[in-house]
Amino acid sequence: MKTSNTQLTIDAYNKNAVNYARKFDDYEPYRRRILEFQRKYIPTGASILDLGCGPGNTITTLMEHDSTCLFEGVDLSEEFI
Repeated sequence: MKTSNTQLTIDAYNKNAVNYARKFDDYEPYRRRILEFQRKYIPTGASILDLGCGPGNTITTLMEHDSTCLFEGVDLSEEFI
């Protein structure tokens, strides 16, 4: 049976999860963009569903600046979770 594109993508993320996390967990340009988005669009105490959350760096960044928000992260990559 042929492997689906979705499964190929998940496999690639699983294989590269550690390197991705190392590179982007504390990547300042990314953090600045997330915080800019938060200031403009996310109200205090918001409930946020992060689909494709990866290692959770977006949620972590948002939580550091507003601990009143509620977060749920979902990712198909077992290694990211």
